[in-house]
Amino acid sequence: MTYVKTSITNAAHDSNQAEFDRLGDSIAQLNQTMIKVNMVLDSLKADRESTNQRLTKLETATDKHDVRLARIEEHVIVNKGDKK
Repeated sequence: MTYVKTSITNAAHDSNQAEFDRLGDSIAQLNQTMIKVNMVLDSLKADRESTNQRLTKLETATDKHDVRLARIEEHVIVNKGDKK
């Protein structure tokens, strides 16, 4: 009886050890995947910041052009009124 109990205990221990080994491997793979995901997210964040900076510059340039266009339109309207 003791032999059977010892055999079952050893089998259970070996089975648990194998499960822990597989779990350890899975966790290591997950860790590597998360590192890659974080690298991609960092890259996307940098790209977005760069895009936002360019967009801000474009908006500023557009605002300046809008002001210039309004001044030109005002000048044209004033000159048309003077010619009449």
